[in-house]
Amino acid sequence: MGSPLDQFMAAIKKADTSELANQAVDQLLTDTPPQELVNTLIEVAQSEELNNEMLGYFILPGLKRIILKRIQEKYPDPLAEVIALVKNSEVPQKLVLHCIDYLSNFFRKGYAIDPSEFVDLVRDIACDFHLPLAVRTRTARLLAKLPPRDQKAILKPLIDSREPPLITAACSALCRWPGGDLVQAGELIDPLIDFVKQSPAAAVQSPNILRTLARIDTEESHKAFAALVEKDWEDDDWVRLAACIAPNSRFAPLLRTIQGVLKIKGPRKGEATRSLMRRIPGLAESLHEQARYRELLGVLKLEPTAMDKSPLPFIEKIPTNIDADTSKMAEELKRDFKSARCTAFLPEEDIQAWKEKQLDDLQQPPPAIKRESTDQGRRYGEYCTGLNMGNAIYRDTYLIDPTCHNHWHAAVFQAFEFTHEDDGVEGHMRGVHMTGFPGAVQPFAASSCGFNNPNIDVAVQMHDLYDAFLKAFKVDDDHKFHGARQTASTGKSERLCLLQASEDLMSYDIQYVFADMLDWKGSHWSGTAADIDNLRCDGVVEYIYESCGEQVCAGTQADCWNIAAEGNQYPESHADLHTLELDQGELCPRVQAGDEGNDTTFICAELLAPTIKAFSVHEAANNVVVLAFSVESKDYNSVYVRLLAGPAGGPFDFVTSGTVGPEEGLFGTWRFKEVDEGTNHFAWCPKNTLPGHSASRNHPLEFRLVAVDKGGNVSAEHYCRLAP
Repeated sequence: MGSPLDQFMAAIKKADTSELANQAVDQLLTDTPPQELVNTLIEVAQSEELNNEMLGYFILPGLKRIILKRIQEKYPDPLAEVIALVKNSEVPQKLVLHCIDYLSNFFRKGYAIDPSEFVDLVRDIACDFHLPLAVRTRTARLLAKLPPRDQKAILKPLIDSREPPLITAACSALCRWPGGDLVQAGELIDPLIDFVKQSPAAAVQSPNILRTLARIDTEESHKAFAALVEKDWEDDDWVRLAACIAPNSRFAPLLRTIQGVLKIKGPRKGEATRSLMRRIPGLAESLHEQARYRELLGVLKLEPTAMDKSPLPFIEKIPTNIDADTSKMAEELKRDFKSARCTAFLPEEDIQAWKEKQLDDLQQPPPAIKRESTDQGRRYGEYCTGLNMGNAIYRDTYLIDPTCHNHWHAAVFQAFEFTHEDDGVEGHMRGVHMTGFPGAVQPFAASSCGFNNPNIDVAVQMHDLYDAFLKAFKVDDDHKFHGARQTASTGKSERLCLLQASEDLMSYDIQYVFADMLDWKGSHWSGTAADIDNLRCDGVVEYIYESCGEQVCAGTQADCWNIAAEGNQYPESHADLHTLELDQGELCPRVQAGDEGNDTTFICAELLAPTIKAFSVHEAANNVVVLAFSVESKDYNSVYVRLLAGPAGGPFDFVTSGTVGPEEGLFGTWRFKEVDEGTNHFAWCPKNTLPGHSASRNHPLEFRLVAVDKGGNVSAEHYCRLAP
């Protein structure tokens, strides 16, 4: 017959479904005497025939079942097996890390584990310099679940260790302390500040360290932060600094942080700016008071909507007797906000009234029309990525063994964006997900400079970028993409909330947990991103949506659907992982997406692209060409527009409109310019500045218009021609 281990491995080899594999685990637990169970589980974990990915799916659920059974039977030491596995140096590290998470899970839920024993266990492992650093770090994170009185004795050796992972774990607990307690804990704070001064490169990598430093309101902490931001950091470092800066930060280091953010290349510049404005609500006022007009204009240009009010009053108050470059920038920004992006600052109920007024004011082009376009139509059809800002997206689980149940993997698509750099535009698709055990919440993205070519088909270029984005999401021939989901009520304002919530999650040190969808610090869940200790990939989606008031899954208690609400019952309602039986409340990405079970409100994302409702070209007196268009979008208040000109058939180049028309006219280069949707836009161009104007004496002058939204969805491309 062979040993229980031999029988177990033989059953696993024969199992071709996850149900049969789980039956093998149950049989192993049933047939193995309690005194032999630990050694048997260790042998299983060490087997080269059982890969590490399967440990979480088979071994740990087995441990959970036997522990719960022992708790029910009043067994004197129900966690003996888990503790023995953690302390056994021969056990594979991944299994040890999983077991540490289970210890945390059982302690938080109040199962039979003595608090003093738990404190001793954390101290013994976290402070044992002979154990692997990863094991000590994972254990040290459990400090955040203990009362401060039990943390102090363990925190000191962790901070004194000078090991960045251990200090980061210690700060996971410290950043929850009241500010007054932090200031008074000199024996902990002094060496922490000293570490930041001596190891700035390590400190700037850790949101926990930066947030803890930001909450210490002392002269030394302010000096340490000021010295930190004087370094030349990489883009991602400036993003973290912007997300963790203290609301009471002194102006000089705040200004230096803003200057660092404005140097960032790509879409993370906008993310960092939004973080700054949320952390420092009076940021614009402060910059204006200190006469830092260039930085003020840079911030307003990047993310004007982050203030939830129009930036025009700030711009209009800038003195006229400043340097020419800043004055020009202010004037261009003022015109752009007044004409191209007015609706971004209006309540939803006021937008329609504003658009109707614009139609009345601008429906007629300038007088003295010499001729109008007579030849117009569509050149290319629309293209839909099937994505929109804030959508949840899913693919197959990235596991090696086919017997593992395919729970799917979840992420959130953040946005498609164009960023305008000195050398042109770059298109970016980006998302956020939990990378898997023992990973963290991380961004993933794909970018393309191909949109700078005016003669490319935008839809083809977007299709290539979409494929690259799915590849970054690790979709391949063996791991199918299962599409995008959203709630039925997800609209324009909700998408902005989802984007900001997803960016907030990236600015905390949140790690993966297998056992529950969301695990929090301390004994009481506050509902804030700062209080999240661990997440599963479906927890990333659930928290982002429900923190914005959009219900996804209810879990075991329908009244506790909001995982972001304050109180332990809300995340506990989402805690049961779907294995096989799919009992009420069991959750996983596949259930969340609606492919299994019925506990979700998600629906498949609607395939919609922007629609060009009107496009016409006129030639007015004095050789001025008037371009008029209107673009509608169901999902966004603004869209990107590309406008080309050239001789009929090409080649084409981007149109640059001027200020020769009325005040309401748009101006600038139309290399994917962002404008309000649904509005009649007008641009005026001197004819002799248009690409192809010299050939227009003998050939028609052709204009082409295409719009792209922030899901990467592309409208049909339209053309208009002016006869020679």
